[in-house]
Amino acid sequence: MGCRLSVHGLEEFYARDYTDAAIDTIFHRVIDGLQPDEKEICQFKTAMLVELGIMDWEKGWAQQYHYGALRNNNSRMFSTIGPDTGYDSIGDLTTAKNL
Repeated sequence: MGCRLSVHGLEEFYARDYTDAAIDTIFHRVIDGLQPDEKEICQFKTAMLVELGIMDWEKGWAQQYHYGALRNNNSRMFSTIGPDTGYDSIGDLTTAKNL
């Protein structure tokens, strides 16, 4: 349909050093039902942003980030009409350091 943009909703930006081997290990541990620790979660999220950036670049697409997004904040409307129906807001999260 002519899309030239990918949009990513993030609570914060991630910038943690990782290796491909570490990401592979994290992925397989999760597939095996193990819970990653906070460092592994941040490494995986960092790797995903990098890979999505590469994929977008290869297609000539731009990336748009909605950072600090807090989803489904209105509990009344969430219970009435469900998730992701326009009741989001921007969070008060620190983003500049990792950005």
